[in-house]
Amino acid sequence: MSIKNLGTYYCSIENIEKRDLKQYMNYLLSEKHENHDDTEILGNSMNNEEIEQYLLRSDKYIDTNINNNTRGVKLKVSEKSLVLTIPPTYNATREQCLIIQEEMFRIINNMYRNEGSDRSEDIFSNIHYQDNPHINFTIPYLDENGKTLRFTKSKGKFFKQIAKHFTKVV
Repeated sequence: MSIKNLGTYYCSIENIEKRDLKQYMNYLLSEKHENHDDTEILGNSMNNEEIEQYLLRSDKYIDTNINNNTRGVKLKVSEKSLVLTIPPTYNATREQCLIIQEEMFRIINNMYRNEGSDRSEDIFSNIHYQDNPHINFTIPYLDENGKTLRFTKSKGKFFKQIAKHFTKVV
């Protein structure tokens, strides 16, 4: 896990192991999970049908990667989990969290487009509104052809840009 502390702003990014996306999505969406006591989940960027399609596409990209992998390197990661934590002392309202989420969604989507990959339908986001409100994202690690999106591997460039934008937006 990589955590970037920007004063009172926290961003973390982790790999989601291939085929673990469904389990992670269930966690993000579950208000009944033990970690989600006193948590309101809002701002889901996909409805249930869109989530099912997203999971199917992810499996397809994983299979494409495995079938087209000529270097013999085993695929370990299919998505990345990005968490943007808003400082609790800011007392952000639900509406402010939704505005921050929408702006960060736009920024992340533009980063993919600038790298030549339009995966906007495969970026999921929601908000866990609680004592430490945070915005969750799952973002693609593979392109439409099942190849690794190299820019997402760069904690320096990719992750620092996200953290920088998050600081500005908040």
